[in-house]
Amino acid sequence: MNVYKTVKYIAAYIKVLALVILAGVVWSSCKKDGDITIVVPKAALNTINATSNTINVFQNGTRLNNLGSIGTGGKSGYFSVSAGMQTYQIKKADVATPEYLISDLSFALDSGKSYSLFVAGETADKVFKINDTSFDPVDGKAMVRFINTLPGTTNLDVTIGSLSFTNTAFAGPSSFTNINSGTNNLKISQAGSAIPVIDQTITLTAGTFYTIFTTGTLAGTGQDKLTARMVIN
Repeated sequence: MNVYKTVKYIAAYIKVLALVILAGVVWSSCKKDGDITIVVPKAALNTINATSNTINVFQNGTRLNNLGSIGTGGKSGYFSVSAGMQTYQIKKADVATPEYLISDLSFALDSGKSYSLFVAGETADKVFKINDTSFDPVDGKAMVRFINTLPGTTNLDVTIGSLSFTNTAFAGPSSFTNINSGTNNLKISQAGSAIPVIDQTITLTAGTFYTIFTTGTLAGTGQDKLTARMVIN
C-alpha cells in the first residue's frame, strides 16, 4: 500500500508539473506576441487660427499643441497625428472656459500626407481642412496661396503681386503658386468690386511657402477688424 501511494503521489506531481510547464510556454508565447511593435499610420496636421480667440486643438481628447496655445492669426506647426477617421476638439485657451468650444469634430486624414486645419469660427461648420500638397519652387521664387477664411457667403477677389485669385468662396483653397520674392502688393476685395477692403504690401522670401488668409469680418472693428494674415507652411 505504501508503494502504491508513493507511485500515485509521484504521478500526480508529474501531472501538476506538466501543467505548470505548459502554462509557462503559453504565457511566454503570449508575451512574445505582445512584444510585436504595432505601427499606427500617421499624418501631419497644422492648425491655423482664423478666429479672435486663442485656442488649443485636441485629437481624441489629447492636446496636440503642447508647446503653446495658438493666437489669432497664428499656427500650431505640423504635428504627427493618427491617420484615418479621428475625432477632434477645439477649446478656448482660457481657464474661464473649461468646456470645448467645438467637440466631436470627426474627419479622416490619409497616412503620410500633410494637412492644414483652419478654424474660422466657433461652430463646426466654420472648421475645414486642406491637403497641403507642395513641390519645389522655382529658383528665386516664393510659393503663395490664398484661403478664404471669412465665414458666410462673401466670395473674395485677391491679387498678390502679379497673381490673381478670383471669386474665392469660404474654405475655397488656391494651390501654392510661384511668385516673385521680395515686396509684393496684396489687395483683397469682395468679388466683383473694384474697391479693396485690404490694400497693403507683404515681403516674401525665396524658397518659402506662405498661406495668406484673413481674420475678422467686413464690418468688424477693433480685434474683429478684417485683417490679412500670413503664415509660413
